Amino acid sequence: MKATNKAAAIVSTVGFLMGGGLVAATSASSAVPTAIAQNHSTALSISRDSARQVAVRHIERRTGQQARATGSGRENDNGAQWEIEVTTRNGREFDVYVNSRGKVVKVLRKGKSKPWKPNNSSPRANTSRAKAKRVAVRHIERRTGQQARATWSGRENDNGAQWEIEVTTGNGREFDVYVSSRGKVVKVVRNGGPKKSKPAPSPTRSPATDGSRESAKQIAVAHMQREFGMGARVTWSGREDDFGAQWEIEVTLADGREFDVYVNSAGEVVRVR
Repeated sequence: MKATNKAAAIVSTVGFLMGGGLVAATSASSAVPTAIAQNHSTALSISRDSARQVAVRHIERRTGQQARATGSGRENDNGAQWEIEVTTRNGREFDVYVNSRGKVVKVLRKGKSKPWKPNNSSPRANTSRAKAKRVAVRHIERRTGQQARATWSGRENDNGAQWEIEVTTGNGREFDVYVSSRGKVVKVVRNGGPKKSKPAPSPTRSPATDGSRESAKQIAVAHMQREFGMGARVTWSGREDDFGAQWEIEVTLADGREFDVYVNSAGEVVRVR
């Protein structure tokens, strides 16, 4: 009788194992490393804000229109980490897919929505693009001790800023500088290390421009003294790519008024603001 009961117990145990108990336990244990691997594979390496900036820049360069991010969300398809909806000033909409390395991997044209008005239509938008660039460059030059230049600029609605200015130092470091409508730096984001392949040119890099900063300063001061008949001095100077100019010189008159004087490579004043 005891032998019969023992045999029945053995049969029952074997049946349980064959019926899935062992399989279920094995599956549960193997699921743990799988879940860890999945979590590891989806680890973030670019923030939402950075992806939005990348997407907006891409569309502005592609369309030649001011643009803004109007939506964003996580994305697992197309090799992307973020999907950013970008709308241009004239209402065109795009879905921009940005991967974990900050690269645009796909762009889809969605259609057209109601055009939006840029910040310069608002009474609060009282800092010009040129002034914001100057503020940003000065800030980075003081912070790093390096000569710097503005390499990109665009409208910005986040971080309490009106402008986002990309500033590159002489050794290739890049910063995103956020400037408010009052001309104040409200945030600075370091983009990465030096770009060894394409460092920003220094003002004395080319023999053709040796000493041109000092010459441009003298030209700007002389021009303003002739225009206003009073003493003037240079309070800031930097490289400039707009208006056909090579240098932007800030000149302050004896009565305290400030002007931006743009001087080209031929030593001619091409614009005063």
